[in-house]
Amino acid sequence: MKTFPKDSIRKALQLWIGGLLAIVAIDYLLRLNSDDFYRLGLGETLWFISHWILALFSLVILLRGWRGQPKGTAIGSLLGTVFLASLFYLTVIYLYVLGSGIDSL
Repeated sequence: MKTFPKDSIRKALQLWIGGLLAIVAIDYLLRLNSDDFYRLGLGETLWFISHWILALFSLVILLRGWRGQPKGTAIGSLLGTVFLASLFYLTVIYLYVLGSGIDSL
C-alpha cells in the first residue's frame, strides 16, 4: 500500500489556483486595455474553454497520484479535494464577475 498522495493533491491545487487566478488576471488586463471595460475581455468561449482545460489538467495530476490507494480512502479524499477546488472556483469567479460589475445576479 502506498502512502497518502499529498504531493498530487498539492500539485493539482497549485495548478488549479494559480491557473484560475492567471485567467482572471489576463481577462482583467484585457478589459483595462479595452475602450469599454464591460465588453468581453477574453471572449466568452475562450473564457469557459480555458476553465475546462485547466480543470482537466488539474484532475489528471490529481488522479495520477491515487493509483494503488484503498478505494474508500481514495474516493473520499478525491471528493473532498474536488469540493474544495469547486468552492474556490465559485468564490473567485463570483467575486471577480460581481465585484468588478461585469455581470449581476
